[in-house]
Amino acid sequence: MDQRMNQHMDQHMDQIRLRIPGKCFLVGEYLALNGGPALVFTNKPMFEFRAALDHDQKKEKNPFHPLSPAGHFFLAHESTFSRYQLSWKDPYFDATFSKGGWGASSAQFLALHFLFQLQDQLWIEGENISDLHLMLDDYRFFGRPKDTEKGLPPSGADLMAQAKGGLCYFDRLDGKFQKFSWPFLDIGLAVIPTGKKIPTHEHLQELNSIQTESFEGSVKKVYEALRTVNSLTFVEGLSEFSEQLRQKAL
Repeated sequence: MDQRMNQHMDQHMDQIRLRIPGKCFLVGEYLALNGGPALVFTNKPMFEFRAALDHDQKKEKNPFHPLSPAGHFFLAHESTFSRYQLSWKDPYFDATFSKGGWGASSAQFLALHFLFQLQDQLWIEGENISDLHLMLDDYRFFGRPKDTEKGLPPSGADLMAQAKGGLCYFDRLDGKFQKFSWPFLDIGLAVIPTGKKIPTHEHLQELNSIQTESFEGSVKKVYEALRTVNSLTFVEGLSEFSEQLRQKAL
């Protein structure tokens, strides 16, 4: 869970490679849609994005799903991105055994927006100065449903976690971001894929509004357990949150 986005650029800035971790919401994925807090952890293997200036000036096609946030963002800035040869490697996708997931949509947007910001960015010894506030605002804007009367924009909690890495607490309305290392010695964390994948942009399109007040107690309970390193309360909070999801059929 200590993985974070990392990047490599050649000395002439003709090409760039970004490696972005996968993610999984621990608690709060629906609460975050209304601006509330969520806990997200990042994991290996990592997605890989490559961009190289196309000196032959061929117009590159949109490599992402046209209805995804990255797909919309590419089309909005096609004159910029069409100058690059873009490639995307998803280690979680297998045509036979897996349908992907693990934060691919948010990772794609993160990579594309990072490349877009490079047009006006300063680089000092390989460290980027990127505007995560702008990235978050654009992610929510380009991820919003086309029908503004139906559906919800993405929370951006996943995007922030994948940009920073680790186990991340994000509360958009309070403007709070906190990063944790795994604090518990007596319990570990394992995530088992189910093989079921619902595209995020499709799922958000189906959500008109969702009552999330009941989630706040269990999410805050998990957060406080992390902060105070109380493994028993941590597990209790996870169990409570899981039961609330089940009751709401989410």
